[in-house]
Amino acid sequence: MQERRKALRRESDKALIDRVRELETRFAEFAEKKECKRKRRHVIRHTCKVKIQMLIGHAAGYSNDWDFDAVAIPGRLLDLNTDGAQLFTKQRFETGQHLRLTIELRDGARIHAPADIRWVRDLPEKGGFCSGVAFKGLANADRKAVTAFLRELDASAGF
Repeated sequence: MQERRKALRRESDKALIDRVRELETRFAEFAEKKECKRKRRHVIRHTCKVKIQMLIGHAAGYSNDWDFDAVAIPGRLLDLNTDGAQLFTKQRFETGQHLRLTIELRDGARIHAPADIRWVRDLPEKGGFCSGVAFKGLANADRKAVTAFLRELDASAGF
């Protein structure tokens, strides 16, 4: 009777070990795929001033022609890099929503950046929302200005 119990335990242990190894393999494959899709950040993010405009589309009557108005949203830019930024606002955005950002760098240069909301996180303790945006169609001159700004801050440790 004890031999039978030992044999059953060994079989169940072996099955469990096989399942754990299978899950480890799946996880490793998933991590590799995710890593390939995700671009790693290579620069430290920094803060600066921003004007946020939310685009609102509307059509008049039965027309298929859409017009867009820009509504100013108060907020702060928390992080900045060449691919996007992080915003803090009282207004909740939706993933995929389009914004127009005007970012003022320390030297007074202004960057005009169309952006899409990628994620939104509720911060009830701060009374607002944190949103990650990805720049889309950023002009080469603006991208170079942001890169130069970030290099300068990295070299001077932000001072």
